[in-house]
Amino acid sequence: MLRRLLNVGVLFLVVGFGSVSAQTKRILFLVDASGSMAEKWGSKSKYEIAISTLAEIMDSILQENPDVEFALRLYGHQSPKPEHNCEDTRLELPFGKHSKEKVLSLVEKYTPQGWTPIAYALLQAMNDFPDYESPNSIILITDGEETCEGDPCAVVLELQKRRISFKPFVIGMGVPENIAKKLKCIGYYRQANSRSDFETVVSSTVKQVLNRTTVQVNLLNAAGEPVETDVAITFLDAFTHEPMYHFVHTMIQGLPDTLEIDPTGKYDVIVHTIPPRREDNVELVPGRHNVIAIKTPQGSLTISMKSSLAGQYRCIIRDKDHRKTLFIQEMNSTVKYIAGVYDIEILTLPPLRYDNYDIKAGASHTIEVPPPGIVELMPKRPYIAAIFTVKDGEPYEKVIEWESLTKDVSVALLPGKYILVYRPLTTYAADQTLTKTFAVPKGQKISVTF
Repeated sequence: MLRRLLNVGVLFLVVGFGSVSAQTKRILFLVDASGSMAEKWGSKSKYEIAISTLAEIMDSILQENPDVEFALRLYGHQSPKPEHNCEDTRLELPFGKHSKEKVLSLVEKYTPQGWTPIAYALLQAMNDFPDYESPNSIILITDGEETCEGDPCAVVLELQKRRISFKPFVIGMGVPENIAKKLKCIGYYRQANSRSDFETVVSSTVKQVLNRTTVQVNLLNAAGEPVETDVAITFLDAFTHEPMYHFVHTMIQGLPDTLEIDPTGKYDVIVHTIPPRREDNVELVPGRHNVIAIKTPQGSLTISMKSSLAGQYRCIIRDKDHRKTLFIQEMNSTVKYIAGVYDIEILTLPPLRYDNYDIKAGASHTIEVPPPGIVELMPKRPYIAAIFTVKDGEPYEKVIEWESLTKDVSVALLPGKYILVYRPLTTYAADQTLTKTFAVPKGQKISVTF
């Protein structure tokens, strides 16, 4: 277990949860009132400084933004240390718009005296919110370590997995560097080295909690410039893998559009290029503009055919390394692909194959498919038949076959030489097999009688 959070100074822990869509914002202050908070910081105890600072900030925020609600929970304030009460926490001020005087009354009402059950108090604080639909946050104030065998870092991680909390802020006062390093498991760390610095950092932290969390997704080309766009993006919950947001990337005045995202938990970001690109375990800093950069260098591929039959054909784009089908491209269309080497098969008769086709970043590539000719097969009697390609130095490749060809049929074949191999359906002797060679001109119609 993590028992030592901080040996010196004061830290703030900010945990938020809920949707960004609601208007009411709620901040719960979870304040350490254990025995160590009675230590003087100048002329006042750390507990007095914490409460008085919160009173001033709450009063100032409410004057500017009446939609914010505050609550205050204490821990370590009801039982003296000899009782070793590790469940000593209580909600003293429920959510509402509390006056400065009401908050300051807690200085006179309680004297710091007990233990420091940070993990337990944090778990109990989750029940203080009326719902999880609003942008809710917790700010934890403490001057020392967990003294009740709890593990605040494990608690925060569990809350992230449940999408209850995002990564906390940690603000330490006069904390040695070696102790500050240990706070990274809890959250974003900030240092305050004086009382005035402390008040400034607290104020900026609260304001950051109240700010919108925005995201800009930079889709980088081969030169590292954020100019790729017009592609779908999905934000998945990194723990449950459930989709949370879907966007189609857009550029506005030369810059990627700004998105407003709930900072709760972590995300796996999938950019639906071909093939997809992704960035896993993305954490957003709440109240800030976040930039996510993902390399997506692309080139375009146009496959065209000048024929009225073009709409009949599809083109299979496969991964060169794994032979996985990545996309089915329509004829006479242009599609972007991540720069790389692909295997391409165009489903004409016979199929056209382009192995090791290199699509370069920022380049436009075109494959011109010759228009097929129409072959009208006219059998004089029922046959078993098949058509094969005829290419110098290559074995025959079967193009199409019929188990029973009993009437005229038309077939669209690419220009080239072919051989028809056929045997009367009612004859079982192999030596009755016949052949007929023919050529198919580009875009023209021919008849083959047999």
